[in-house]
Amino acid sequence: MDACCVEWVKLDSDLTVVAGAERAWTYKGHRPIDGLFNTPMEHAGAIASTAQLLDGVIWAALEASPNADLRPSMTLNRYVWQLIGNFHTAAYTPSFCGEIAQKLRASGNTVFAEFIEEKAREESGHDLLALRDLEALGFRARELTESIYPPTSRALNEWISNRTAHGDVLSIVGYLYALERLAAALTDDHLKKVSKLLPPGVKAMRCLKIHSGSGTDARHVEEGVEFICGLEAHERTSIAKACFRATQIIYSAQDEWVQSDEELDELFAPFRHCAVASGNA
Repeated sequence: MDACCVEWVKLDSDLTVVAGAERAWTYKGHRPIDGLFNTPMEHAGAIASTAQLLDGVIWAALEASPNADLRPSMTLNRYVWQLIGNFHTAAYTPSFCGEIAQKLRASGNTVFAEFIEEKAREESGHDLLALRDLEALGFRARELTESIYPPTSRALNEWISNRTAHGDVLSIVGYLYALERLAAALTDDHLKKVSKLLPPGVKAMRCLKIHSGSGTDARHVEEGVEFICGLEAHERTSIAKACFRATQIIYSAQDEWVQSDEELDELFAPFRHCAVASGNA
């Protein structure tokens, strides 16, 4: 392969992701590979290989997660839990994006500032979609989200808050890309399964639809790749590592799934203003 068509990132001493225009590979352990991939990449990126590299690190994080296969079947209560989590991440996104963009503007880094500002505009109001969905499902949504803060959302917000405080714009770009890429991977089949859980006549998929392959995230992913592939090699490397870390956080909060459906029902009960039937996918 011509090196200019290949991108790679060494995630740690035991894991390297290598990507070409059509696929990505993971190398694990101390298996010897081409010496080229043991050194930082220095050449320009390309849309196809950058997209594959970012997909590769996200997939590598999923493979490495001990909890990725532990998720129980979707139920209405678990969908409510996801909506609560989506509210918390969506509510915080415009805030940290605005904070880091202001720092970038002050330092004269208008290229990254404009990219982050656009992300803030794109995500503004998505927390309200989650609230509307929770209200449609019979909850006092504000009280519910003020009282419950899922561990994954908390961990993500704490991590990105730390990176924002350090002015780490590359981690923020990687974080935003990972969330949009994972959302864009949600298929119409997934949406249909969730739809079957909802009580008859209830419309409570505003947030999910916009954060799925049927919503705007698919286009945002394409725009993200176009932006990232034009960056310096060391910047693409840092962004890929942040994608890996963000995905790890999403799939490492084991206590997300230890609660039974009955326990979730009891947890949500004080915040209901009307009865909602539950179901299974």
